[in-house]
Amino acid sequence: MAELNEALRFDPSFGDAYLELAKLRERAGDLGEAERVYEQAARLPSARAQALFGRARVSKARGQADEAFRALEASVELAPERQSLELLAEWYVQRRAWPAALVAWRRVLSTYDDEPGPERDKVRVRIQALVVLAADADPVVAGAAHSRGWVRRSLARMAKKPR
Repeated sequence: MAELNEALRFDPSFGDAYLELAKLRERAGDLGEAERVYEQAARLPSARAQALFGRARVSKARGQADEAFRALEASVELAPERQSLELLAEWYVQRRAWPAALVAWRRVLSTYDDEPGPERDKVRVRIQALVVLAADADPVVAGAAHSRGWVRRSLARMAKKPR
């Protein structure tokens, strides 16, 4: 921690140092300080997405669910990486926001491209379960057979196609 603080004293724009310091504080259980450091890192464009992701975890651990959710959504909007997308999808499931969870899990699946494996298969099973839970609220599948629009029919066909 001393080395990271020293690095930040020399260069207050060193985003990676803020992120590492915040992670150390988070692991040490000093959640208030971790949140403060993540806030500092979020002011730097190079570290903003990762800082928001970290702040989301810390806010959730501190019982600030709404704040955590906003931070995570902002992080995903800036940098839709698999790890943050998966966490967002899980949080949507916890909130029983089935359509939003379905969209998020579909985004997670898109990060796998042609990468086979058990993790990808788990994501596909989650999507299948969420299609059932979302039912008519799923804009991709719901009413596709009765739709006259080619976009909806195409999306439904792609959603059903095995990958």
